[in-house]
Amino acid sequence: MDELAKCLPSQSMNGDVAANASVPNGDTHEANINTHIIDLSSKRSVKFEGDGDTTATATTVKIAPRSSSLSRRGSMIPNSLRPLAETRAAAPDDECFISNSLRISPKDELVLCQVEGENDWVDIVVLENRGSKTIVYKVKTTSREKFRVRPTTGSIAPGSTEFVRVYLQNEYKNQFGRDRFLLLAVEVDDPNSGEFSTLWKDAADSAKVERKLQCRIANSPRRTSSASCSSMPPIKKAESDEQTLSVRQDMLSLLWQQRILFICFAVLFVFHFQALIFQRSYYNYLIEKIQNVKCDCQCPAAPPSPSSPNINDYHSEL
Repeated sequence: MDELAKCLPSQSMNGDVAANASVPNGDTHEANINTHIIDLSSKRSVKFEGDGDTTATATTVKIAPRSSSLSRRGSMIPNSLRPLAETRAAAPDDECFISNSLRISPKDELVLCQVEGENDWVDIVVLENRGSKTIVYKVKTTSREKFRVRPTTGSIAPGSTEFVRVYLQNEYKNQFGRDRFLLLAVEVDDPNSGEFSTLWKDAADSAKVERKLQCRIANSPRRTSSASCSSMPPIKKAESDEQTLSVRQDMLSLLWQQRILFICFAVLFVFHFQALIFQRSYYNYLIEKIQNVKCDCQCPAAPPSPSSPNINDYHSEL
């Protein structure tokens, strides 16, 4: 073993010389690569158990520091969804839900729409931590088979923003009902201290945020511009009630007209049936008259019957 360890440096030195000697004058790039590989092999040595003289050396690997939470989350958003995310983040406060430390956009309704570059219907929930503690959140849905939420859980550092993408799979767009989402968030000192259920259970009520979000599909075609789905004004309840009342009145009017038409059709049918019966009876009457006339024409006149002898004539003959 000692002899093997002693031979390693000499082999690396010989290899270095051989590599430098075998490199052509014009191919400097390959020479640098070979030299770098040989330098790495010369810095490594093997230490077996029991060898005290030989020590193992290793190259130092530098790891780039990780980016902040905001830039990391922002880089995860596809470019096709960035305009929608920016619009959600820039929404006014009256369109958002704001607690002591958390700002949620949208306030209470998701508007799912189609964006160019995405196959599914999508909307974004923006969570902004305005407090001094870390916020841990979790998103639940009533239909897991229809929706995809990315991410479903996570933590938000103070002053950071989280973008949660909600996808409705395209094959379920015709089966879309009254589905809802439940957003749970809680302030914690250490987000790695346990599971979310444990953190939620142990936290005080003042540190919890529970928000229900409804969702609907936008009545708009596939968007090719940078406009967001949330720019569509929501339908107010009063306008919806007026439209419902107007539609109901139109339906009642159509039903009344339908009844009138049905009555008219029934009356016409009765008159037509009576006319048909009268025409049939008159036809039979004419046939009978014609047959009587034919019978009178075909039968000869009856001869006069012999009269009985007159008694006066008999007395005159006597």
